[in-house]
Amino acid sequence: MSGFSGPDVDIVTGLPVEMVKGTKGEEEAAAAKVRLKDKAGFLDCIGSDEGRKLVEIVHRKFVSRAATIIEGDPECKAYLGILKDFGIKKSLAKSAANQLSAMAMQEDKGK
Repeated sequence: MSGFSGPDVDIVTGLPVEMVKGTKGEEEAAAAKVRLKDKAGFLDCIGSDEGRKLVEIVHRKFVSRAATIIEGDPECKAYLGILKDFGIKKSLAKSAANQLSAMAMQEDKGK
């Protein structure tokens, strides 16, 4: 046990060691190891100039698509109209899409 209180945590899965020892835990540990290996391969790719360009292209397409969906949703349109009435003039849909993308990336870093 480390100097911290609480259960011991499996470094790969982030789950308590007791959970990983069971059948379900073993399956989750195996899946987490596969995800880590896959991520390691992607990290090599996105470290290159071409990889960074690819990430930029995918992000731009995501923002564009999310903005299209937001602008086409009646409830979102109503919210955008209210915000524009408040004097907010920038591209709110693209701003929201960028925020969604940033939040998704932050959540992914936490895994």
